[in-house]
Amino acid sequence: MKPSARKADPRDPRLEGRRWVVGTRGSPLALAQAEEFARRVRAAFRGSSVELRVIETSGDALPEAALAAGGPDAKGWFTRELEEALHGREIDFAVHSLKDLPTTLPDGLDLAGVLERADVRDVLVYRDEAWVRSLGGPQEWSPGQRLMRGFRPGLALGGLPRDAIVGTSSPRRAAWVRRAVPTAEATPLRGNVGTRLARMAATASMDAAVLALAGLQRLGLFVGPGGRLARDPRRPAAPGMVVPDGLLGTVLGPESMLPAPGQGALGIEVASGHADAAALARRLNHRNTWVSILAEREFLRFLGGGCASPVSAHARVLGHQVELKAAVERGGRWWMSTARRVASEAALLGADMAAQARRELGEGC
Repeated sequence: MKPSARKADPRDPRLEGRRWVVGTRGSPLALAQAEEFARRVRAAFRGSSVELRVIETSGDALPEAALAAGGPDAKGWFTRELEEALHGREIDFAVHSLKDLPTTLPDGLDLAGVLERADVRDVLVYRDEAWVRSLGGPQEWSPGQRLMRGFRPGLALGGLPRDAIVGTSSPRRAAWVRRAVPTAEATPLRGNVGTRLARMAATASMDAAVLALAGLQRLGLFVGPGGRLARDPRRPAAPGMVVPDGLLGTVLGPESMLPAPGQGALGIEVASGHADAAALARRLNHRNTWVSILAEREFLRFLGGGCASPVSAHARVLGHQVELKAAVERGGRWWMSTARRVASEAALLGADMAAQARRELGEGC
C-alpha cells in the first residue's frame, strides 16, 4: 500500500470541469458510498460532473459461492470486475468500503486516497420486548418451536441470554459475541442492510444481529431516542430504505467489539497510470484517516494469508502519534495489544504488532 503522495495543486486545471466515471456495485449501501465520493468531487472541482456506473461483480451474481470461498480471496469476488474496469479505463475510480478491500491490490492499481472516516463502531440490533408482546404469541405452537424474543433498550452483548442466536456472517463479530457469551451461537446473515434488518425483525430463530454503524448512517438510519432504530432526520434516506417496526439498537464501543481493519473508511482505487485520477484522489485524501488505516491494513497484511483467525484493529491519530489497538482470536484464545509510534511510522507499527501476534499465537495465527 503506497503512502499518500504530495497533494495536487488546488489550481490544477486538469481537475476542473471534467467528467469523471465512478464504478460501484449496485447495492443501496455501495451506491450511497459512491455518491458520497461524487458529492465531494463536485464540491471541490468547479464544473466537474460525476457519473455513477453500476458494475455487477462475481460476488453479487454468486454470493453463496463468494462467501463459501472464505479467506482473503472471498473479498476479491466483490472487487474483481470493478478492478478490470479500472484497468480498461472504463471507469476513473472505484469506491470501496475499506474493510472489504484486500490489503494487496492487483498490479497496476493503487489505493490513491481515503475519505474522512465515519463511525467505526458496530451496532447490536434486536427486537423491542414491548413490541414483541404486542404481537401476541403464535396461533399454534409445536414442540421445539422457538418463540420470538425481545429485549429492553440498552441491551449489551453480555446481556444476551446464554442460548442466544446472533445473526452475522463475520467471523470477527461472532468471536466477540462468544467472548461476551461463550454459549451464544452465530448464524449466517447475508444480503444488503435492508434485507438483514427485515430478517432480524421477522425471524424467531434469531435473537439479535450485528451491523456496522457506518453502513446504517450512510443509508440514512440512526439509533435514536430510547434506542429505537429509525430514519435519521438529519440525513437523506437511501431510496427504498425501510426500517422494520420494533427494532432497537445498542452501539457497541471498541471495548465490547473492536472494529475490523478499515471499518468506516471509504477507499478510492485508481489505475496506476491514471495520473489525473490519482491527483484528484490525493486532493480529497483525509490525512488522519489515511494514517490510521495504513496501520490497520499493514497489521492485517503482515499477519499473512495463513491467518484465518478473526482479526480486529483500530488506529487513531493522537497528536503526532498513531495508536493501534489490535486483537486476534484463535480457538477461544485471544491475543490483544495496544501500541503507539510517531504517525510517520504507521506502517511499521502495524507490521511490528503483526509480528508480535504471530510469535505469540504461532505462524499460522
